[in-house]
Amino acid sequence: DRALDILTNQITHVIKGNQVGFANGRYIRNLFESMVMNHARRVAKIDSPSIQELKELSENDIPKDL
Repeated sequence: DRALDILTNQITHVIKGNQVGFANGRYIRNLFESMVMNHARRVAKIDSPSIQELKELSENDIPKDL
């Protein structure tokens, strides 16, 4: 739930900024790809990750600087 709140706030903030040339589809794709990469790095450090850990993105996977 916390990750969803953070993600919703981040996307809302970026969209409200509505900079010239902003492409929300590209932003969302880049955001998702960064989250998947961060998730992979995080899970790779776990010796025996659970099915839930492998399937679930967390607030730690959300990039702060995209």
